[in-house]
Amino acid sequence: MRWLHISDTHFGYQSASSEKMRERLLQKVREIEPVDCLFITGDLRFGKTEKETYPPETLAFIRQLQEALGLKPEDTFVVPGNHDVNRNKVLESCVKQAAQDYKTTSGAIPAETLAYIQNQRQPFRSLYKEICGREEPGWHYCVQKNGFNIICLNTALFSHGDDEDGSLVVGSGLLNQLSKTVDSRVPGIVLAHHDFDSLRLEEQRELEIALKDMGAVLYLCGHKHVVLGRVQNTFRADQPLYVFLCGTNMDKDPHLEQTDMDIFVGEIGKEGKSGRVQAFKWHHSCHDWIQDNAFSYLGDKTQDGVRYFPLEARPQPPKPLSRDVLERYRTFIRIQCGEIELNGLPTNQEDVGRKYALERIFVPLSFKRFEGRDEENELLEPFGEAGAAGDMPPFEEAKAEVALGELIPESGCFRHFILSDPGGGKTTLLKRIASVYSLQGDRGDEGAEFPQRELFPVWIRCRDIPVGSRACLWNVIENITRSGEWMPGDSAAEDFTRLVSSHIEKGTALLLIDGLDEIGSDTDRQHFMDQLRVFAESNPSANMIVTSRITGFPAITAGKFTSFARFEISPLKKRGVEDLCVKWYRIVYGEGGESEEKARTLAGKVTRDLRIFRLARNPLMLTTLLLVERRVGRLPTRRTALYDEAIQVLLETWNQAGHEHEKVDQEEARYQLSYIAFHMMINHKKRIAKKELNQLLREFRQKFSDLVSNGEPVAAFISKIEKRSALLIQKGYEEAENGGLEAVYEFQHLTFQEYLAAYAAVNYCYPGAEDEDGYGAALKPYLLDTTLKETISLAAILNRLCAKELASEILAKMAAEETSGDEYMHLRALLLQFAADEVQLKDDLADKIVSVCFKDGLWRSDIEIVRQILGGRYRKKVIDYSVEADRIRNDGYANIKPLFLLLAGEITDPYQYYMDRRGSASIHEQVEAIALLAVALWVEDKTVLQKMDDEQCENLEREFFGFLKKNHWAVQKAAFRALQQGKFLNTAESLALYVDACVHCINTFQMMPPLWSGLLLMGSVKKLTIKTKTQLDTEAFRTVCARNRTMKFVLSSSYENLLVLALIAVIVRMDKDCLANIFSLIREKNQELITWKGSLSERIYRFDRRLAKSLQSILLLSPSYAGLEKNVIQEHILRTELAFALRMKRQAEEGEEERREFIYSDWSLLDGSGFSLSPEEDSIDDVIGYINGRLKAIGCQPEQWAEAVPT
Repeated sequence: MRWLHISDTHFGYQSASSEKMRERLLQKVREIEPVDCLFITGDLRFGKTEKETYPPETLAFIRQLQEALGLKPEDTFVVPGNHDVNRNKVLESCVKQAAQDYKTTSGAIPAETLAYIQNQRQPFRSLYKEICGREEPGWHYCVQKNGFNIICLNTALFSHGDDEDGSLVVGSGLLNQLSKTVDSRVPGIVLAHHDFDSLRLEEQRELEIALKDMGAVLYLCGHKHVVLGRVQNTFRADQPLYVFLCGTNMDKDPHLEQTDMDIFVGEIGKEGKSGRVQAFKWHHSCHDWIQDNAFSYLGDKTQDGVRYFPLEARPQPPKPLSRDVLERYRTFIRIQCGEIELNGLPTNQEDVGRKYALERIFVPLSFKRFEGRDEENELLEPFGEAGAAGDMPPFEEAKAEVALGELIPESGCFRHFILSDPGGGKTTLLKRIASVYSLQGDRGDEGAEFPQRELFPVWIRCRDIPVGSRACLWNVIENITRSGEWMPGDSAAEDFTRLVSSHIEKGTALLLIDGLDEIGSDTDRQHFMDQLRVFAESNPSANMIVTSRITGFPAITAGKFTSFARFEISPLKKRGVEDLCVKWYRIVYGEGGESEEKARTLAGKVTRDLRIFRLARNPLMLTTLLLVERRVGRLPTRRTALYDEAIQVLLETWNQAGHEHEKVDQEEARYQLSYIAFHMMINHKKRIAKKELNQLLREFRQKFSDLVSNGEPVAAFISKIEKRSALLIQKGYEEAENGGLEAVYEFQHLTFQEYLAAYAAVNYCYPGAEDEDGYGAALKPYLLDTTLKETISLAAILNRLCAKELASEILAKMAAEETSGDEYMHLRALLLQFAADEVQLKDDLADKIVSVCFKDGLWRSDIEIVRQILGGRYRKKVIDYSVEADRIRNDGYANIKPLFLLLAGEITDPYQYYMDRRGSASIHEQVEAIALLAVALWVEDKTVLQKMDDEQCENLEREFFGFLKKNHWAVQKAAFRALQQGKFLNTAESLALYVDACVHCINTFQMMPPLWSGLLLMGSVKKLTIKTKTQLDTEAFRTVCARNRTMKFVLSSSYENLLVLALIAVIVRMDKDCLANIFSLIREKNQELITWKGSLSERIYRFDRRLAKSLQSILLLSPSYAGLEKNVIQEHILRTELAFALRMKRQAEEGEEERREFIYSDWSLLDGSGFSLSPEEDSIDDVIGYINGRLKAIGCQPEQWAEAVPT
């Protein structure tokens, strides 16, 4: 609770500075943080001159103050002071007699006395009503506000003249009546005019005890024209009551040399146990309100104008940071991020242990907006009727390349997810950013590709997070000091945490979080993402870059992290490949023309061979290619061959000079490391303790004695690993069970861990292997484990029989009814990877894979992998199947063929291709031309339009609308897609033409055209009133609905189409029966889709909200819409909301997920009014209760509510 407290304003007191003081006060309150209440503790007028009424400026000023504070009248609380009583001789006589007769023990005050006093307070009570918007409730009263009791006292009850301090009463009987109305469990803030010492002694005791019994924490008053803070503990010392006396607006007082012209701004925590009061004082010399340092100095010798209650609540000043904490951290970053070692990569003898400055080999990457493997923008083309399984949605943003320097703006907060496939350069990128910005002012020309700005990089490796630790992000930051072993001792860790915290507050912290995918398990990863979201929301000024592999990323971020931009690292282009080759040769062979010429020759070989170039576009693969080429003099063309050569070279480095006596049998070492790698992969481990490593090696040797000699002890084998940096390296220590420290190991590169795990699987040397195990048995139980996708793919490449078994098992799982939507898409991605990797499969199995993967068409996320497939052995199968399916399902017209021509590089200028064929006499050529431009816009986004001038774009739009008028289904379908992808639908006129075309299509063909989901966003563009000319045929509409009712929806885009169809039905004013038909279909498919794929719940809810908002918008712009139709629309909105609310409640009760915050807004209020429920004050039960009430109010019977309950 926050408030502004003023007192003793004394309007009517003549002072030259009063007007200026109040004028500046109105400005001052606009500068402070928002408050919840305005407290005025009496003496609103100067009773010496204003004896009967209040000056007009009293009410005028207070209303101005309320407006400046943004408060309503009910947020203002006023209590009377002694100047607020109309005094006269009769009152004086009456009060004196009552005071003489009054006894605190009985508390009785004659009714006639109270009646007369009340009569003399009539001007105050009238002013009170004007200020507060309500009648004054009583002599003393309590109002609950924001979780607090606001207890208002009339301490001027017996005020009648001057010099009455020490003799006033509050009436113990009236206090008893008050206490019966107060919930003492709620913390209380007391407002009064007089301090305790203005009361009789026995009244002071009675009041203190009574207020503490009521749970009062604060006592805010005025009267004395001085500012003061103290604790009232005279009669009950075990329960503090904090008293704060506010100042006055008067610059003179007969009893004081100088008044305190102060106001208070206060706040108190929700528990009511601590808070603070800040004083601002009017200074005549500068004509402004300035913090009153004397107020705080008298409390605890501080000079910030703030008094804390209790005193120990004052935040303690931070301890000074140790002098070298920053320098040590910069050294840590320089070692960890500024240099590259070739440990874990194949090297020559002379390269072992060498380190290279990252800046010498770093090649700036480029990026594109990540469209996501996410159904909101996935499906391109179903090979069935439009609407059967979804259609091509609108793109959100152009996929123009983003340069490296653009990732970090010159100012302001930024947050990004950086994604790529394995080895795409994510870690190297973050290391480069960390090393550049750790230099701060010493940067010079270093990192010229990044903008000059102050940033403090915080380097966090997700693979360092222990399995099952469930740590919050602050714990992870604290552990940086331990993992690096660069700052021993708790004080250093505390200093580092405070250093990070200070940079977060300044907006200069840059958290570089590397490798979300390397967190051990799906559960740990989801927990970390939840913690990351909380951290991001709690620290809005913290800059963040988070990297992850693409696989699995959309699932853990769906509907969350909306403040984060998403970028995908683009594969290296020919120039990038050449640059890396040249830089590599320079640092390995030295500067000089000869080495650079060799580098460019090698780069030419790489870029000319399509297979090698596909590998080389990945930075890690290119680096490994260079290393292998240096060692063996040739370039492998397959990933597995490359990994195999690399590991062979790595194992050879163990037997170099200086270690002749520690020779290792390479084949034995490969088997042992494979066994370890498989164990770590299936258990989601990136690190393994020495004890467990020992145990695994002994277990391997016992089970596979035919694969390893018994002459070398396990300890000796590990010792060799410790002495030589290679595949598996020691990486620090962890706490052992006995409390000591134990060495931990990890594979230097996850890629090699995944390859060795695959090697173990196909060579039957994995934990739990049995002689009778068939091909692929090791990995079949893990086909749904997203972290093993790469291992499974590599195993399929390594062994064709294993590939056959794995592919067959995947197909079986995809066909199983119990397979969820998310699982289905993961399995499909595995099969696509098989095809891209040219896994050896017999024709019949390959044909099955192609038909399963491409039967529903393509998703935007498929584009890159399809490019790879089209460059390999399965190119013809994919094109032949897709084109034939396209031809059969679309009456011989090609909608999908142009996409494959584009991806295969056979068409390089889509616009010219369209221009050459758009006027063809052949309908087939027309359809192909329009379809090509549509898919070009989909794949390349606005880059196609950006090559055209405004006139060409306008002509294109006119042509597309012209095609919509042709009574040919295939032409219309292609034109619909082209219009949607080109973002032409951005005016009221174009939207009206579009809706008319949709209606014409439905009426003519009794089929649903490819619908544009952007229409659902109309609710946020209320100015667009769509006026259509075409009436939708009722029978055609019913036919379309009936067709959709019989189809199984597995994609959110299918559902989105239904919502757009419903919106069109409302726009063209279909009758209530047709509306009820489409709305019931929507609710049916809502349940069907979420039952099949639960992860769509949030996305579908967003679609539903868009529809609800758009429906309200349209109906507000169409007041003539019939009442019965409105009722049907209202019922649908409410029933959809109720279903989601009940689903949330069920999931929370069953522990399926943590309680989510929500803000519910009722879009069914079609009169333009609004109603919202927020998580701060309302629960999900409140939402359910409210919706049920609204349903009943519009005539829905109770039994209808049950239909909204999810099954």
